[in-house]
Amino acid sequence: MVINEIAWAGTKASASDEWLELYNPTSSLVDLTGWKVKSSDTLGPEITLTGSIAVQGLYLIERTNDLPTSQPANLTASFGNGLSNTSCETLSLYNAQDTLIDQMACNTNGSWPGGTATPDFISLERISASTAGVVSNWASNNLLTHNSTDAGSNVVNGTPKAVNSVSLSPTIDPDLRFSEFASVTLTLLGSPYVANTDVTVPAGKTLVVEPGVTTKFKNNVSRFTVNGTLSAVGQSTKPIVFTNDTANTNPWCALAFSPTSVNSVLDYVTVDHAGTTGCGASAYPIFVDGSSITFRNSSITTGAGFRKMYLKNSISSLIDRSTFSGASFNADSAAIYIEGGAPTIQFSTFSSNSIGIYNSSAAAGNPVISSNTFTNNTYPVKLNFPVAVLSGNTATNNTYNGTFLEGPVTQNTTLQADTMPYIMESFTVQAGTLTLQAGVVVKFANVTGGTRELVVNGTLVTTGTSESKVVFTAADDNTVGGTGTSTVATPHWKWIRFLAGGTGNLQNTVVKYGGNNQIQQQRGALSVASGGTLQLQSVEIRNSFFGDNFNNSGLRTDVATTGAVFGSNILFADNKYAMDIAGACPAFSQVTGASFHPDSVPCSF
Repeated sequence: MVINEIAWAGTKASASDEWLELYNPTSSLVDLTGWKVKSSDTLGPEITLTGSIAVQGLYLIERTNDLPTSQPANLTASFGNGLSNTSCETLSLYNAQDTLIDQMACNTNGSWPGGTATPDFISLERISASTAGVVSNWASNNLLTHNSTDAGSNVVNGTPKAVNSVSLSPTIDPDLRFSEFASVTLTLLGSPYVANTDVTVPAGKTLVVEPGVTTKFKNNVSRFTVNGTLSAVGQSTKPIVFTNDTANTNPWCALAFSPTSVNSVLDYVTVDHAGTTGCGASAYPIFVDGSSITFRNSSITTGAGFRKMYLKNSISSLIDRSTFSGASFNADSAAIYIEGGAPTIQFSTFSSNSIGIYNSSAAAGNPVISSNTFTNNTYPVKLNFPVAVLSGNTATNNTYNGTFLEGPVTQNTTLQADTMPYIMESFTVQAGTLTLQAGVVVKFANVTGGTRELVVNGTLVTTGTSESKVVFTAADDNTVGGTGTSTVATPHWKWIRFLAGGTGNLQNTVVKYGGNNQIQQQRGALSVASGGTLQLQSVEIRNSFFGDNFNNSGLRTDVATTGAVFGSNILFADNKYAMDIAGACPAFSQVTGASFHPDSVPCSF
């Protein structure tokens, strides 16, 4: 026999409506005649029991009358001067022979080990009936499980004559009670929680999830919508898990954060088996719409293979030290899909995805993508302009070991240097200015049927330095930065082509392995059409040599206006021909390695 629950503060209806509960965990009926419950306060309860308690039965004692709870009492009795609300009273259970059977304990500072008084009047519940009544074996009712009302028809924050909330497992469809409380907690005592319907955190309300809690959602049905705040902060040894209610079956819908959601944090969280096409707009394991979250030390596993996390107009989301894999449903599948906003994604790991991170062109934004690791993806990062701020990212064993750029550029855009190169296949600067900062490396992908070119109708600017040059080269050139060996083989990439109205200003730039164009009239790694302009300052054009049968050149110009192509300190090296000039001679000075295609206009510098 044990003391099982104590409502030492009474109820919302009356602080005098105290009650307590006994539990018989044995396999035999117990005759309680002559048994007593005594308080350490000599003026407090000393209750003589009557009747009996069934096998695994509960025995409810209510103070004075049968009104404190809507559950029928087994005994009503005087509690003396009542249980103290300011200091703990040790309650002891004695049998008819006056032998101590059970005893609860108080905190060392003299307070109750759980429960609260006004305004919520929460009961003190025993965690385990098979463990002594020490302080650690007691906790407050978790407010999610209750089964009674008080004399004023208020919910009794306790479980008279029912399983204690802190020893219940699983907890089915917990009552979140946001209409009463600004903050509700899913406690570890009571986990796992099973939601057979949608779960919603209202705007202005907070759901707190304790470390180690598992919450299960019904397959193909349950949505978890956060209009307010979700605080799910786990620990490395006690992760929080959101998953489906039956292992290895259909996923649950999604964890969705609406535009009214604020300050949500998921730390050491696993989102598992989420996201299904049957859920409409909630087809993604995590969908952040017009709000921001912090997702740290966490992962999204199994479930939907299209997009794991969808950040839509998410201004300041932080994705930090997390792992993403399995977004491989089709070629457009992305572990993180960004549509507008400026989230930060850092120190995270992406593997086995079609696309690790995809910043779409659907809305303006400038995400920060830094210090992430990408392995075994098709594309580590894909940017459809506007772009992103990248730094310190690494890519190995991906189909394309770099950031794949999709265009066209239609506004002023800047690319800064990253540990990974940028990769182009068929790319256009349609309008505005594309600026490549010092240290940027652009590689042209070897895609079957691809053109491997950069066409400029607007303006291309490179701002390399003598110590950190901008480089355009072939996809399999590993010599960038002075290390590695080149495995470049045919086909090389085609060209950087400046069309009529297109402008180039290249400084401290290296152009390597270009000029793979079999149309004899348009050969050249750098190619300037009539009406285009190009300025070169401290530029190297190398390795424009595509077999003996093709008359490749480093530079091809069709311009008729003298001075449209100009510059100084230009090096040509290891090209079939340095230049093929079909119009006016460039206004160059300090040229090294000059040679001319047989059909070229002869020029002198």
